[in-house]
Amino acid sequence: LDKAIQTVYQADTAHFQEAAAAREQARALLQRVPADSPRFAGWAYQVAQLYQNASMNAQARAILQEALARTAPLGESHPSRIAMLSALGESWRQDGNLLSAVGYLERAAAAQGAAPPPPTAQAVISIRSGVFISGAMNGGYSAAPVNAYMRLADLYQQLGRPDAVAAIAVKIRTLAANDEWALARFY
Repeated sequence: LDKAIQTVYQADTAHFQEAAAAREQARALLQRVPADSPRFAGWAYQVAQLYQNASMNAQARAILQEALARTAPLGESHPSRIAMLSALGESWRQDGNLLSAVGYLERAAAAQGAAPPPPTAQAVISIRSGVFISGAMNGGYSAAPVNAYMRLADLYQQLGRPDAVAAIAVKIRTLAANDEWALARFY
């Protein structure tokens, strides 16, 4: 799967058919990866990005939807499930559908808030496209559930929902009571 993903990135516009074949191969290989694999969420995100980078937004979102469905048996607060909810929320936000984005990010924030604290040795936070994404996508765990609430507050603000922003601010102050840096980023 890593090789198929790498092949797509290495192919240039002159090798469109090679890149398309490798993209399809990566998608097929992803369907065989167990959803409980530590790398599942990361691979699902990377394969979806292959389609996103080729301006195939609907196919990219379909991959994320399939991955989300496959994580259902793992439980709502499993890191891979949270990562897929976050990725779908971000996908909808990028397409300008803020209402759909809010729905996924609300679910991700609630699940992340209910998740057990991660082992600190594995805590990883990735930054993709300027957005904090759950570390579960890289096989680790995000140590900052407050990030999901910050993204949600931003969407509420864009949607003109000041009461929802105020409610999120209370949650963020509670979650980040001992993290002045996180509070400063929010405010």
